[in-house]
Amino acid sequence: MGKFGHQCSQCRGYWRCNGSPSVYPYCAAHGERHDFLSDAQRRYVQQYCEVLSEALNSAEDGDHIIDMDAVADAAGKDIEKPPFYYAEESQQNKFT
Repeated sequence: MGKFGHQCSQCRGYWRCNGSPSVYPYCAAHGERHDFLSDAQRRYVQQYCEVLSEALNSAEDGDHIIDMDAVADAAGKDIEKPPFYYAEESQQNKFT
């Protein structure tokens, strides 16, 4: 199973795990899942909320899109990335 990236809100350390963190493994900071979102994940949530708000406030029906294909197309290329683009970091330490 894949691992999901997390970032400590206190010490800014980064790690990946396949569960729902409540304690950061290095500095022992405690928090809820949303406290350990990375900066890129927070930017994505912000963009999602903005698009949802625009859709709900729009007087017209229509499609409101966050283009995830742009993220996939930008991977590995030297082009401008969407604001929430993030390449996961490889970690040497593995905890169970």
